[in-house]
Amino acid sequence: MNSRIHSVLSFVIVVCSAVLAVLGGIRLIAPGSLGWMDAVAPGLIGRVLPEAVDAALGLAVGLAGIVIGLLGYAASRAGRSTALSRAMTIVVAIALILLTPGGLIPFAGYSFALVVIVGVTVMTMLLVRRHPWWGVVAIAAVAAVTTWMIVGLNAAEVASRFGPAFMEQLPGVLYAGAYLVTAVALIVRMTMGAYTQRGALARWVLRHRTAITVAA
Repeated sequence: MNSRIHSVLSFVIVVCSAVLAVLGGIRLIAPGSLGWMDAVAPGLIGRVLPEAVDAALGLAVGLAGIVIGLLGYAASRAGRSTALSRAMTIVVAIALILLTPGGLIPFAGYSFALVVIVGVTVMTMLLVRRHPWWGVVAIAAVAAVTTWMIVGLNAAEVASRFGPAFMEQLPGVLYAGAYLVTAVALIVRMTMGAYTQRGALARWVLRHRTAITVAA
């Protein structure tokens, strides 16, 4: 199961990194050719460095992500990973966070939203599996709350007010999401590897995982 998850995460990392590399290359070669980029707020690095440097870093990080994704896939097939690949993973993940459009606040907001959605889904599934009746009650409660939230909205009004604005912002959201998904996939894959291959760094992370989680 772990090897399958590693393979899926590696595939996600390679695909998202390829998207970031292509967009970074376009921004570097033909600045201003992507009109929707004008509405995208730069990341922390993009606010202090010229656009060309930001684009070059995006291209470099995308290419590095492709390499790390492929190396991670090969390592998962071989059942081992190297200290170099783990160090590269940490560096690229930090660079992705610093380059994420909008900065750390949108990154944290998107991450929190993903954690909440995935967490509620997983908890509900576990509850259904271990305590079927309580699971049915939980599903009914979630369905009732969701229905009440949807019924409380005027669909036509929401579509007319937010539809065009959302479509206008959608490319930027997907662009930021590519950074987010790549960084999260890298971190998750590295964390999973720490449980299967406990080197010095992995043992330190596992020993202090509670403190690291609280600090994060």
